[in-house]
Amino acid sequence: MEVLYSLDDEVVLAHRAEDAETTNRFFETIADEQGWVPPAGAIEAFPQNSFYFVHRTEDTLLGAVKMVMGNDDEGLPILKTWPELPLAGRTDVAELSIIALAQGARGRGSSFLPLSVEVWKHCVRCGVVDLWAELEPRMVKAYNRFGWPFEVAGELREYWGDPLYPSRMNIEAAKVAFLDKAANQEKYRRVVEAAVGKAPYQSWLCGVSDGSTSS
Repeated sequence: MEVLYSLDDEVVLAHRAEDAETTNRFFETIADEQGWVPPAGAIEAFPQNSFYFVHRTEDTLLGAVKMVMGNDDEGLPILKTWPELPLAGRTDVAELSIIALAQGARGRGSSFLPLSVEVWKHCVRCGVVDLWAELEPRMVKAYNRFGWPFEVAGELREYWGDPLYPSRMNIEAAKVAFLDKAANQEKYRRVVEAAVGKAPYQSWLCGVSDGSTSS
């Protein structure tokens, strides 16, 4: 695993199948708690193009994200339910396939925030322009309040036993949202600055203030 971010806790990135086993077991536990009903094999699916972002302390897994990169072989999970979306064969998109937080890490952003910043950084490194996810109607608004500007991009359909929207977030718009939140919340600013580095963070601020959209 590659350590991406570290203060009192850390976010690591895993891609190898053996590194993903613990994370998949965590996903299964949270699925049982939350009443999710994934199809057989869905949690482990798309192994060739999946990356796992894991937020943990020395002995506790706090949260994890499974992100499937756009590709021209395995496809994306979202296309199983919304095949009409213009995503097949594209490598400039990615999907947040699973987002799971331990019970004690929910609701305060303590785990979601460092995970979200690292997901954003990975998208920028890999040339991803849009990040997709399947979201409950209430979560579209919740993510926007938190700083992830998702927008509904298709019909409400059942996915893993729940009615969800296919939703899209532009990566450049996410940077602007990060900066807006960081300007008003000290904790948010500290996590974003620690993740991207103080100098790049200051460059972001200058770029947004003068109207620039470069990354």
